[in-house]
Amino acid sequence: MFWGALAVMASVVVAPHTGVEVARGGVVLPNIDDDGRRCAALTCNDSTDEVVNGIRDAEDLTTIRIPYSARISITGPARAFVKHGNDWQLVRPGDRVRGTVGIEATEVKPSRIEVKVGNQVVPLRIAPLRTHTHLQKAQEVLVTDDLATPTEGEGIVGELLKLRRAAKPGFLKQLEESSPVPVRRVKTADIWTQDVMEPAYVTAGNQRMRVIIRTPLANEDFLRGPDIGPDIGTVRMAGPGTSVNAGGNIETIPPYPGRPEGRVVMGKRPDEPPNTELFDDPLLIDTSWLANAHVDEFVQFLPKPGGWRMAVADPMAGLEVLKGMPGDAKLVDGFRPGEPIFLDWAKLEFIRESPTVAQVLAEHTEANEIAARRIEENLAALRRETGVTDVIRIPALFEHIPEVEPSIARAGMGGLVPTAVNGIVLDRHRYLAPDPHNSALRDAITKAYRKAGYEVGFVDHWRTHHLAGGGGLHCATNVLREM
Repeated sequence: MFWGALAVMASVVVAPHTGVEVARGGVVLPNIDDDGRRCAALTCNDSTDEVVNGIRDAEDLTTIRIPYSARISITGPARAFVKHGNDWQLVRPGDRVRGTVGIEATEVKPSRIEVKVGNQVVPLRIAPLRTHTHLQKAQEVLVTDDLATPTEGEGIVGELLKLRRAAKPGFLKQLEESSPVPVRRVKTADIWTQDVMEPAYVTAGNQRMRVIIRTPLANEDFLRGPDIGPDIGTVRMAGPGTSVNAGGNIETIPPYPGRPEGRVVMGKRPDEPPNTELFDDPLLIDTSWLANAHVDEFVQFLPKPGGWRMAVADPMAGLEVLKGMPGDAKLVDGFRPGEPIFLDWAKLEFIRESPTVAQVLAEHTEANEIAARRIEENLAALRRETGVTDVIRIPALFEHIPEVEPSIARAGMGGLVPTAVNGIVLDRHRYLAPDPHNSALRDAITKAYRKAGYEVGFVDHWRTHHLAGGGGLHCATNVLREM
């Protein structure tokens, strides 16, 4: 590591043979926020101009102090400013400077920066992008405000849009009442808040900046104006707008031996790996058995005293819950007569009556057995990587979904009822799960999470999200966490 070339003194490092003092341990922030709130375009931020935009922008600079006059130049994605009184002046290659110089990075990707001072080189590095783990408390729940979505449409599409529009006020009200932290509506027409973004952050010394990763699935109307400002910026994740590049396929394993900051875990298909360039060597696991290939469909990471544990969807436990119910009982309740309940994916028609428990066991047992085997394979991979053996199993029910649109969802498994692990971890004791519309499943889910020290609240998103594509509450929302 090139840090061996620097002698460390608290938060200041001194480059040998130069006498140059470097603040923040030589870590430089990518200056992608908008401290002056001057930007209208998504491509605009504080790193795209050649000025320091006020005092708050100056705080984003990593400073080096040069005690003598020397010519300096920079190699790497960065820019330098020299301080004159209270002002900062752009340093151009070959300029001779003395005193305090501020450095900003202009890219988010991990990279080195070299500042040549005279004949000597001062090495710096761009602050790595960190995604949040569930060890960090939720500060704000985000949900997309798609009330402008048109209600026009023919056949099944039109009816689905009308159902969503009618059900959304109740969904938002219940979410806001169930969440102990504020719920903010983000302007975009996309209903899958989890998939269009992934909250992250960068740190250098005591300076922190929130970074919203806009996935390839994000529309151009997503994150403009007040969503970006001081100490919050955005970066575009490259790649095609396919399911493996969605935010629901980006989760973060909390710290474990060898990975003190944790590690991103993403799902992959044999012929379709996700784009990983923004992340530090993410762990890739096989999610090709799922229709949308998202890791958040079957695994999550829960804080516990002194560490964390895994929670996984357990289809076999879900089947056991059904076996304890009368065979002629309805699978789900709480729907009006004739109301759409399920979607027949093969025919693209609504199913307006709940199947009985006996019908579900007859028609979906094999699919759940397959899902259980694939979950166990992934669980084994996660255990090998992390060494974590503490696992809680949450009852779930899957179904096989035929291929509808290959770029979005291929043939594979999806939740027959909303999958409980696809919910919101608020802190170390509170959890919001999607309502499965089955009292026996609710009781079994509550009991499983309670063993892990969590109280569960249920939010009904069936008509607004589950019916539209099988996504859970995690898919429908996103969370800003403590940095």
